[in-house]
Amino acid sequence: MSPSLKPVKRPVALGELVYSSLQTHLRSGALVAGQPLQEEYVAEMLGVSRTPVREAMTRLASEGLLATEGRSFVVPELTQADLDHIY
Repeated sequence: MSPSLKPVKRPVALGELVYSSLQTHLRSGALVAGQPLQEEYVAEMLGVSRTPVREAMTRLASEGLLATEGRSFVVPELTQADLDHIY
């Protein structure tokens, strides 16, 4: 092999970018407790399809930063104990 070959940098996955954006908004308080999050609206605001938004919201829900209500996501009301557990 040629020693001049170097690993190719991989672009960050779109779902990861959406996840980071939503996480930042949650942490900053821009998304408030009780606020419902609609995939279609978030996707439109971020200029992406619904799939990476759904993936990011599912991941945030698994981490406790979003709650599910039926097929929807909502920003949960977090107690101090919740925050301690998450972080």
